[in-house]
Amino acid sequence: MKVGIMSMHRIPNYGSFMQAYSLKKMIESLDHEVCFVDYQVEPSITKRKRPDEWIKCFIKNKKREWFNRGIIDQILHKEEKEKDIMRSCNGLLEIDENYAFHCKVDVLVIGSDEVFNCTQAGENVGYSPELFGKNARAKKIITYAASFGDTTYDKLQRYGVTDDLMKWVSRINNISVRDNNSKEIITSLCKKTPIINLDPVLVGNIEKLKWKKPDLEYEYIVLYGYEYRFSKEECDKILHFAKSENCKVIALGERQFKSDIFIKCRPDEVLGYFSEAKYIITDTFHGSIFSIINHKKFVSLIRKATPQSSGNRQKLGFLLEQLYLQERLINSIDELSEKMHKNIDYVNVDKIREEERNKTMKYLENCIGER
Repeated sequence: MKVGIMSMHRIPNYGSFMQAYSLKKMIESLDHEVCFVDYQVEPSITKRKRPDEWIKCFIKNKKREWFNRGIIDQILHKEEKEKDIMRSCNGLLEIDENYAFHCKVDVLVIGSDEVFNCTQAGENVGYSPELFGKNARAKKIITYAASFGDTTYDKLQRYGVTDDLMKWVSRINNISVRDNNSKEIITSLCKKTPIINLDPVLVGNIEKLKWKKPDLEYEYIVLYGYEYRFSKEECDKILHFAKSENCKVIALGERQFKSDIFIKCRPDEVLGYFSEAKYIITDTFHGSIFSIINHKKFVSLIRKATPQSSGNRQKLGFLLEQLYLQERLINSIDELSEKMHKNIDYVNVDKIREEERNKTMKYLENCIGER
């Protein structure tokens, strides 16, 4: 079969890269040919009544579709693209700067990541009917570990998009999500009961591959979060903890207000940094997953939703409950030392992961079809 994956594979984020790569490897292990299919984004759900937003989206989408890496684009952005660390491993995904829209495939797999999170805003994320299977050129459409993120059914009703989503989702042949919120939304939309699967990074065994490891002469703690999301006060307390452990603090991937070192590594180097760290401090979904697959002691800091940013309790809480790791959650950085030093039963975690991997492979094999 020719299998297309429609995911967040172009988002410049380590988690987005790793989940896409892991899903690709799992499907290829079933002897299928895999390609990535790009999607087009419409105006954000709060700006859909503004004609200027539709014009902006039309121009952006057509530029990507028609020009790809045109001469003007190469001249203006060549130096920037050559220095773009986050896109340096696109070869592992077998994608380039040419967007692949409306690809004809036997099976389209939508997921994983927050592909259904249609109330978020951003240049490459947000309201995209194609992420719900609209206009797919595929004989069969399935999803894998798809998530609505912090989008709720109430939000969808408030913005008046439930009828459209119901129509599109009802046409999807098999639906897999990664959390209870997404399961409840799908059930409310189309009365289907989706299966829940773990994120591909947790079940893909990619940590067993030979990833490059850092050559550092000191012990370190990885501080992993979105840019400047750890406050100055939190950073001070983290640095104090690190000093008591004779470690340096590496802000990995994104800058924080304070750290000993900032490192922007390639996507194929991130697991190496996690594997060699003494401890991990994170407030992200995939930061927690990178810690787990490398059997590290870690804590995941809970964030409340604000008008400027979404919270993480829902997705982090459900993830760690699945693996019986709720004790790794902290509501305040003041809990850091107490929680970090508690041991983790990774024998039990790995047992759950292996069971979930078997469940994943059976789902993919059954849904994609015969080789």
